[in-house]
Amino acid sequence: MTKASMGLAVVMVTLISLSVTGCQEEQVLQDEKTYRLIGAENIRLMGENEKLIGQINRLSQALAKCEEEKQTYKHRAEVEIKENVEGILKAAMDQNVAQRDEIERLQAEIAKLKGEAGSETEATPDQPYQEEPNEAQ
Repeated sequence: MTKASMGLAVVMVTLISLSVTGCQEEQVLQDEKTYRLIGAENIRLMGENEKLIGQINRLSQALAKCEEEKQTYKHRAEVEIKENVEGILKAAMDQNVAQRDEIERLQAEIAKLKGEAGSETEATPDQPYQEEPNEAQ
């Protein structure tokens, strides 16, 4: 190899190495930019994640409060229904007793009136009063 070709080879190697080094520096800069973008995106996502976790916690607390209120209202409804049913049953039973007493009083009055009229047919609590057939018919 001659001195000129040797110089040409050295120049070519230098140019190639500078070219590769420049590409590598450019690649390093590009990678660094990508890493920064990825880091910024990670920071943004972590902040969003924290906000979502806070929202989930608030919603969980609200749900627990709603469940507690639901149980309170359910218990109140059951108590009120029980009280209303008991009140209605008591009123119906009181009315039933009053009607039985009235029936007994009326049957006794009918028996008394029949006794005064000389009739032998008596009404008893077990056997309700039945009118005797009218002979004029």
